[in-house]
Amino acid sequence: MLQHLREELRHYRALPGPVHALFALRFTTAAGAFVYAFATLYMREKLGLPRDRVGLFLTLFSLSAMPGALAGGKLADRVGRRPVVLGVQALAAVLLFACFLAGSSPVVPWLLCVVWFLQGAMPPATNAMLADLVDERARPHAFAYLYLGTNLGFSLGSGFGGLLFAHHAQLIFLGNGAAALAALALAAWKLPETRPAHAAEVAHADRHGLLRAFAGAPDLAAFIAMQALFGILFSQSGFLLPLQVNAVFGSDRGPPVFGTLMTTNGLVVVMASGLLIAATRRHAALPVVAVSAILFAAGMGGYSMLATHAGFVAATIVWTAGEILVVAHAGVYVANRSPPPLRGRVSSVHSTCFSAGLAAGPAIAGACLESRGATAAWSLVASIGVATALGMLVLRRYETGRSAPVPQGEPQT
Repeated sequence: MLQHLREELRHYRALPGPVHALFALRFTTAAGAFVYAFATLYMREKLGLPRDRVGLFLTLFSLSAMPGALAGGKLADRVGRRPVVLGVQALAAVLLFACFLAGSSPVVPWLLCVVWFLQGAMPPATNAMLADLVDERARPHAFAYLYLGTNLGFSLGSGFGGLLFAHHAQLIFLGNGAAALAALALAAWKLPETRPAHAAEVAHADRHGLLRAFAGAPDLAAFIAMQALFGILFSQSGFLLPLQVNAVFGSDRGPPVFGTLMTTNGLVVVMASGLLIAATRRHAALPVVAVSAILFAAGMGGYSMLATHAGFVAATIVWTAGEILVVAHAGVYVANRSPPPLRGRVSSVHSTCFSAGLAAGPAIAGACLESRGATAAWSLVASIGVATALGMLVLRRYETGRSAPVPQGEPQT
């Protein structure tokens, strides 16, 4: 176990300098991402919105991220990765400070829709930048490294965010805006432009377009489409889970308990990512992603049967293991199959499908919650996890039947 961990750390240290700058960028934005973690509780407890309105706004947030992802991917390919990162951080900071000044105004959720639009543009730009910086063999380690940075920041920030929310809720906007400014300064100082300088190749890619690229890689298209199901699963950590925590522990204890669960999520990622990635990196991506969906089903499905803090922590650990596996392997799967001139746009479609699931998740779970109760809602989420796993195994069987060569750096089972 320790040998695997030391080997993974050695791979991290060997990554290029700009990748370490991306790590710092992800850490900074995640450490201050109070609004994203506590938006549900803010709208429910501070703005007094009913649960169905909260679910509606969460759906709107995720829907806003979808055109943001498409715009960010296109701009990252045509204008450059770095300008997208800088522009997003600057505008997000302005809007978050405006939310702070707006107080408990009903305009706040609408401003957050624009913030989510901007944040949707970030993953296509940073993922394309990462794919530009490292080759296929190093990508599993590079994607895992950035994911580690995100969750290290999130784990350090969530506990503080829970306490901040419980006593000075409005300051979550001020803190989030300050983190965006810090990320802007870091990106301006350390991040280079990485877009491939092959104008003729880019023009050729533009003529052929994404549809033709996906038609030539139906396995990639199907994999990206199924990321919407993972989006539904992920969305429940920000919708059903905080509502369930408040229902079980009460509105006074609920926010701090939810904060500890998000901290647990981040700490498990920090402590277990290296081990899980080292243990699975020699396996094909699709079976590993199928296992991750089963872990989501088990962890989230278990919440309906739990009534203790320790039980909630244990269930969070289970689905967090699934989160580690899908984030590490899905990004590599997509990057290895994306033509370099289309990396930003393919990543944007990936992000858009995931955001579609994030958008649909609260509405689907909210409708089930209102009509049939929490147990039925969590059972529905678990069923979606099982269906996702089966879909990945079917796709793996299709790939094996075609005997398609596996890209370098992604061993076949």
